Amino acid sequence: METLHCDIETGFYSTALPLMANISYRLGRQLKFVGDKEQFDNDQEADAMLTREYRKPYIISNQV
Repeated sequence: METLHCDIETGFYSTALPLMANISYRLGRQLKFVGDKEQFDNDQEADAMLTREYRKPYIISNQV
């Protein structure tokens, strides 16, 4: 088992920010992210890139 090198919140932001930057790069435009909602501001195309289609049996419900 690996040891964590930072607290969970720091780890979340250190991975989430580059992933959001990659979405912006792929779409070729600036995006505004609403942290409280964990979605982009009025951008369904960008929101769709925050997740993927899961195949059975590896399905994650909308409410965890």
